[in-house]
Amino acid sequence: MTNTERLVEKMRRFIRASGRFFAELVLSIPELILVFIRGMVLTGKWLIQGVRYLLEAL
Repeated sequence: MTNTERLVEKMRRFIRASGRFFAELVLSIPELILVFIRGMVLTGKWLIQGVRYLLEAL
């Protein structure tokens, strides 16, 4: 094996590894968005209930 072949092999391994990483990242993005939306909805409900209680107290 020459130096160039070794370099090419290292590059291929690196590209393969980073490709797998990006694939996992892209697959996990929708889950993160869903969790974020769920959190927003829950905090929104809490805010609305809090405002309602405040208005009833007045």
